[in-house]
Amino acid sequence: MCKSNPRGGSLETNRFLKSPTRGGVPAATATLREAARAGLEPLEARYLLTTYYVSTGGSDGSAGTSDAAAFATLQHAADKVKAGDTVIVRAGTYASGFAIGYNTPQAGTAAAPIQFLADPGVLVTGKAPHTSSSYLSAIDISNGCDYVTVSGFTMNDALANMSGAGIWVTNSAHVTLTGNTCTGTAKWGILTGFCDYLDIEHNTLSGVGQHGIYIGNACTSPVVMYNTSFNNGRSGIQLNGDKQENPATTGIIDHATIEFNVCYNDALTSSAAAISLDGTQDSVIGDNLLYDNHGNGIVLFPADGGTLNGGVDPASSNNLIVDNTVANTKYWSIQIIWGSTGNVVLDNVLWSDSAFGSYGSIECDAASQGGFHSDYNLVEGTNPTNGAFNTDANDGVPLSFAQWKASTGQDAHSIALTSGAAAFAAYASPTSSSNDYHPKAGGPAVDTGAAALAGQNALPTDLDGNPRPQGAGYDIGAY
Repeated sequence: MCKSNPRGGSLETNRFLKSPTRGGVPAATATLREAARAGLEPLEARYLLTTYYVSTGGSDGSAGTSDAAAFATLQHAADKVKAGDTVIVRAGTYASGFAIGYNTPQAGTAAAPIQFLADPGVLVTGKAPHTSSSYLSAIDISNGCDYVTVSGFTMNDALANMSGAGIWVTNSAHVTLTGNTCTGTAKWGILTGFCDYLDIEHNTLSGVGQHGIYIGNACTSPVVMYNTSFNNGRSGIQLNGDKQENPATTGIIDHATIEFNVCYNDALTSSAAAISLDGTQDSVIGDNLLYDNHGNGIVLFPADGGTLNGGVDPASSNNLIVDNTVANTKYWSIQIIWGSTGNVVLDNVLWSDSAFGSYGSIECDAASQGGFHSDYNLVEGTNPTNGAFNTDANDGVPLSFAQWKASTGQDAHSIALTSGAAAFAAYASPTSSSNDYHPKAGGPAVDTGAAALAGQNALPTDLDGNPRPQGAGYDIGAY
């Protein structure tokens, strides 16, 4: 709708203000010249902000600036947005999504982001009309579209024309994706590449062909919090520095925050980890609940063992893995391999029911032992497959808990767990819907954790938002 002019009257939205002339020179220009002669700093240019509306009963021939004159398609609104504009999408099913940046960057600013806000009940069933990639996605944000927010959309591939992601974001910074749901897309729920300062929160990803959330290529400070990922072909959350595909880059994802996520029944078609970190450094992985996953729980590694590009692929080093509950993984609860040094593992539940077929709690190979610290965890005492611990990337040195402690000096205060029923508020069997992974009152996870290890601190709140510590000490796990 039209915005009011604070000096009276109304102004056309989404345009520069138009000024009268003074002596054949636009008045604004004359004013700037006079200010310069007087030694005054001119005011910065200002844009009018526009709110656009989209509804299934609208028309792209309308003005789009009110519910009564809403656009019909998401793309028509997307083609118009500039810094500070907002698109409000009313409930309904939309046969195609939208793309921005496919011709020229459409960027917001920190003070004036571009926002796409969907009401409850918005469903996108097909790809965007335009694309920046051969992978066709419902929402495509690319090529310098900084400071963009996408919130509240539900996407599925009902029209079977999405070969890519629900949401695809590349070469754009300060993008916020929150409260979206992606179901059944061909490859990814959310995919990003070369995107600094991402904020991915409160999204639900399920039934996609590969990863629920995939953050690719070198980037700094991504935030991945409060997301739920389940029933996906590969990882629930994958961070992949991708130096092997982009040798000119650092191949490092640094200072990531991966907290308060829930991943279950992922890796249905592969041995991928629930949380997979390739080339990830100086990051925090905490307060995540991972259960009934068919690969590893959390894995830190460089791609292909660092053997590509002359062995220069960066390892996943100097990370904190803290306050996670990892229950019932097919392979390792935590795997740290191929030169991924300097990692700290504190206050985690790392246990799998033998009926689920787990390898064990921790595999940390010899090349990754430098600067490695692990303690105050709840772990398996032994395991019929690989001993519960291992110091070989190829699972070649199986160790019991006692052997692990003696040979590595790690986990001196950790506790061997005998059963799920002993540790959790409710536990029947793997995959049971009645399982409750909160700590059992008086159980081995209660008050047996620590506030810090090797200079790294436990997180101040748990997955339920309760402050730590509760009671006499820190609890182990996500709660």
